[in-house]
Amino acid sequence: LIESVLIILSSLFLLLNSNHYNPEEVTSCGKLKVLPSFEPLFTRKLDVLEVIEGRNARFDCKVSGTPAPKVIWSHFGKFVLLSRIEKGCHFTFVYDDNECSLVVLNARPEDSGVYTCTARNLAGSVSCKAELTIHEGKRSLLSEEGDEEES
Repeated sequence: LIESVLIILSSLFLLLNSNHYNPEEVTSCGKLKVLPSFEPLFTRKLDVLEVIEGRNARFDCKVSGTPAPKVIWSHFGKFVLLSRIEKGCHFTFVYDDNECSLVVLNARPEDSGVYTCTARNLAGSVSCKAELTIHEGKRSLLSEEGDEEES
């Protein structure tokens, strides 16, 4: 049990083990490295997406910060995983270093709306939003065929 930590010159420390026999006994010493914290920053924000029903939609962004931020996705204010688990999850997440993606698999009309990506760490929190529009497949194909016939 560590009773106290004594910091000397911001880089050296001594751990003191407080016990009844020798309360000033040094049990460990070493260097303490203090890293500065930087709030999250989006270096690439989400883009507005439009896809045909049944296709995949992929939101991509890049975020930096120290310590590395944790990323949370939401749709209409509800966490993506929690709001969709009972309906059969058709979302997947891709995280690669500071690149974050949310993929909506086999997009449905009810997946349309505003998606928010929130990045948080000890230094702060930042969010960006983008809208996803799902076009019904049959209507889109019919209107494209009709446009070709009129030309």
